[in-house]
Amino acid sequence: MSESHSSGQRRVPESPEHRGESKLPDNITISWLTQNVPIRFWFWLAGLLATAFAAGMEWGPLIRG
Repeated sequence: MSESHSSGQRRVPESPEHRGESKLPDNITISWLTQNVPIRFWFWLAGLLATAFAAGMEWGPLIRG
C-alpha cells in the first residue's frame, strides 16, 4: 500500500506557491487589481460604499442635531 493511502492524506507536489514564494507582483496597481480580483469583490465593494453613503445621508442630520 502506498504512503498516501496509509496516512489518509494526499501528497501535494512542490510548487512555488508551496515553497513560500509569492505570486504577487512587487507593485500592486489598479490595473493589476482589475485583472486579478474577482468581479464579485468589486460588486461587494460598490455595495458597501453605497450602503455607507446612504447611511451617512440618512443618519448625518440626526447626528449633527
